[in-house]
Amino acid sequence: MIANLLKAVFGSKSGRDIRKLMPKVRKINELEELYQSLTDEQLIAKTEEFKERIRKGATTDSIMCEAFAVVKNACRRLCGTQVEVCGHTMTWDMIPFDVQIIGGIVLQERSRSVTLDGEPVSLTPIEYDILRLLMQNAGKVYSPQEIYRRVWHEAPAADNPVAVHVRHIREK
Repeated sequence: MIANLLKAVFGSKSGRDIRKLMPKVRKINELEELYQSLTDEQLIAKTEEFKERIRKGATTDSIMCEAFAVVKNACRRLCGTQVEVCGHTMTWDMIPFDVQIIGGIVLQERSRSVTLDGEPVSLTPIEYDILRLLMQNAGKVYSPQEIYRRVWHEAPAADNPVAVHVRHIREK
């Protein structure tokens, strides 16, 4: 009964976590709306701007909202265009929803932690690196051999450890 009362007053852990992230999501959406007035060249130039700012000492956290807004705007610009994925042509129709933006924010580099619905998910370092690779390249399809090369930084072994780690991530 006390737990229900506390939850009614303070909300659930995931609800509190989402409320904390919503100002960032709103900022990302505001910036993305502003970026709609940029030319393609100006939007592309943002990447170099971010790199330069990082070289001068800015942190990834300090540019996160702007970078997410650029990605969201790039997705918006791609809508309706034909793209090739694994040898198949498809029409791009993906613009990140707020919940996907929150997922990207929650995947925290420093702590190497992941949360799902506000609850921490325990991942091994390799599982985390695989998940990070896939989230940072959402929409891109990788073969197990390419995942292996990118995560282990070497040519794949004869057996397929990627499948084992991906299965473990899915089970969590």
